[in-house]
Amino acid sequence: MINANMKNVDVYTITKTYNNLGIEIESETKVKTIQCFIALRSTETKMFEQYSYELGDYIGITKDTSVIKGNVLKINNESFKVVESLNILRYNNLLLKKVN
Repeated sequence: MINANMKNVDVYTITKTYNNLGIEIESETKVKTIQCFIALRSTETKMFEQYSYELGDYIGITKDTSVIKGNVLKINNESFKVVESLNILRYNNLLLKKVN
């Protein structure tokens, strides 16, 4: 069932550098495109129940275990920051926070 709802999602890594004035500059680098299922986190979800909803309000499920905390997932002009990554059996379960 999950496989049928998986979409192509671009994975980005965030790099922080400083210019000559000491101002922090963030840049995104596309790492790859993966298959991922992203859904709004429901109150019935047991996954990540120890975390509050301020940390993440979406969940993601993918078979790609290289997606880690700090990555950004982009699909259809929406961006989601990976707040937590937890490998369970064959899937990488992600706690996501929508970003602008």
